[in-house]
Amino acid sequence: MKRARGDDDGRNALRRAVGSGARDRATAIAHRKFSCGETLFRRYYDAQGVTRDAVDAAALREALATPLPATYRVHGAREGDAAKRALVKALEALRDGGDVEETHGVFEAANPTGTHRRGRPVVPEHVGDVFAFGTSRGLGSRQEVVSTLPVRALGATSGARCLDVCAAPGQKTMQLLECARYGASGGEGVVHANDAHPGRVGTLLDAIDRHARAGCERAGLFVTRSFGQDLHFPLFVSGGDLKRALKNIGGMDDDEKRRAALLAIGGYTHVLADVPCSGDGTIRKDADALVRWHPGIGNALHSTQLAVARRCAQLLKPGGSMVYSTCTFNPIEDEAVVQTLLMDQDLSLELEELDLPLKGRPGMYSWKVGEHINASSEDEDVSIQWFASFDDAVRKSSSEFVKTMWPLDAPAHAEALRLELCARFLPHDDNTGGFFVAKLKRKNDERTRRAFAALVESELVARCDASAAAGKPPPKPLTEDKDAALDRLVPAHRVSKSLAKILRERYCGAKAFCSIDPSRRRIYVGSVTASAILDRTCSESVRLARGGVALFEPSDGDFWDDNAVTTWEDQTEDLNLTIDGVDALRSLLDEKLPSHWLTCLPTELDALLTMSGSAISLDELSEQTRKRAVRIAPGRVILCLRKKSGEVVFAMPGVCDGLTLQFSGKSEDVAKLAASLRVVAKLRK
Repeated sequence: MKRARGDDDGRNALRRAVGSGARDRATAIAHRKFSCGETLFRRYYDAQGVTRDAVDAAALREALATPLPATYRVHGAREGDAAKRALVKALEALRDGGDVEETHGVFEAANPTGTHRRGRPVVPEHVGDVFAFGTSRGLGSRQEVVSTLPVRALGATSGARCLDVCAAPGQKTMQLLECARYGASGGEGVVHANDAHPGRVGTLLDAIDRHARAGCERAGLFVTRSFGQDLHFPLFVSGGDLKRALKNIGGMDDDEKRRAALLAIGGYTHVLADVPCSGDGTIRKDADALVRWHPGIGNALHSTQLAVARRCAQLLKPGGSMVYSTCTFNPIEDEAVVQTLLMDQDLSLELEELDLPLKGRPGMYSWKVGEHINASSEDEDVSIQWFASFDDAVRKSSSEFVKTMWPLDAPAHAEALRLELCARFLPHDDNTGGFFVAKLKRKNDERTRRAFAALVESELVARCDASAAAGKPPPKPLTEDKDAALDRLVPAHRVSKSLAKILRERYCGAKAFCSIDPSRRRIYVGSVTASAILDRTCSESVRLARGGVALFEPSDGDFWDDNAVTTWEDQTEDLNLTIDGVDALRSLLDEKLPSHWLTCLPTELDALLTMSGSAISLDELSEQTRKRAVRIAPGRVILCLRKKSGEVVFAMPGVCDGLTLQFSGKSEDVAKLAASLRVVAKLRK
């Protein structure tokens, strides 16, 4: 769940809501002084009809005064992981002992002491140790039940092309990786995680690293910094060669085949728009959110939420699914946005039924729009002025309103939108936080397909035609202050064709995308299928923060310089192959292995791990392995186990000098690699 941050956080939204007049400044000061947010909250939602009656409303307020339970979600997909089996076994033992309860796919911890820290319960030490074990190995994380619902509702499958437009702090991004990057088509799955604020992008990257996500997941993860409404159109071209794709499509005579080819490369299959909001659904975690509550925050955020959601819908391919969600009860931020999206004929959206473990309450057709007009210590002076229509608000108020905030006048027309298919989750219904979820599908009819194919073609031509690209007005540049913040928190990656050529020949194959992070001295690799979403025409407005997973990292020496791309071959000895990067490459390989991959026997790999740090003479290896080794130029190599089918099932970094071979990874990785090797090769301990 996320409250509004950065340029759209609650404080800034409140400042915008009260305007610049003397009366409004006095209102803001009084609001902060007397802390009338709780009274405003009660009066606002009693009038909105979010709850059924006075008893229901009282139950909601009582639940909001109670801290949330501690919940823990075990990550999916990694079923063969021995550590995951150990985590599940430990959690089941806690469940059987009454320390945790398993419900709706998460484990809820008991809190016998009743103590809390910053709104979160302090779980017993032995329970916390199990949680920490799973988190450190990327097997689980603290995540609330309702926070898991948007990704569950989205229903992304293996190989999906997903956008998480407001991704920080990253829990839902990790859920999407589990959906898209595993299974039969997992190697083609892409998750594009984006956030507007550099600090929040940094938080997202830290979470991915802290939770030790597997290399095979991160190979398809691209993280960018951009305002959601400014995101560029994605083109997923196999091999990343846009010009070749345009030439092939241009040579097609059949209009249906041509349209199908365009539809295949353009747009996301799944989009998650979990947008910044006023955040009253998080009050159980942050009691101060109730003290600060103000109706102007939601009013001020509505237009931004709508702009982000509309852009997300434009990037969604026909037949694709989009989930719009917030952690607020406010219909101005919820149903009003969904209603406007459905009314836009160009977007061609319709609501779908939700299939979730929690039922939720149906979406509303009627709501009110108002503003706070008085604030004092006297309860009766805390008032909200309601406006019957946009025109009424213009006449009576100096604040900014937009027409899309109001419900439709014609009930029959409104009911045709089927807003009841949305779901609002209230804390007192299932002992959770608050949330709103709506699942929308882009129609797959002939009109929508034709319009979308035309859009894909125009984007493809614009990016391939240098003259067309040069004629386009440049995107609005980032300010110097923003650039400084980005360099400090989210260093930009450089993409180099010369570097990519070297890496593909030696290590990565043709399916890999390569980028450099100069400030952290890392070289990253990821799925080249996704690289076209990050082409140079969008580099000013959409900034790549990370593409894929680190394949090379520096040794202790400070080797990097501005000519790193051109002198990379001379600096290979200063680079170390990473365990995660090598594992990620397994999902990106063609049938033909790159030149610096060396296939070995399982017993040879096991011996190299057992003798970690010590070299084995090539004479001690099998004749087949020895012949392959002497053909490789001395230096870094990737040692692997390959099935007869050609599938690489295990890989690790190594060094071959023409006479000896040794494992070159970190000593702490040996046990993990040895356990993995035993599983895939069926070796005994």
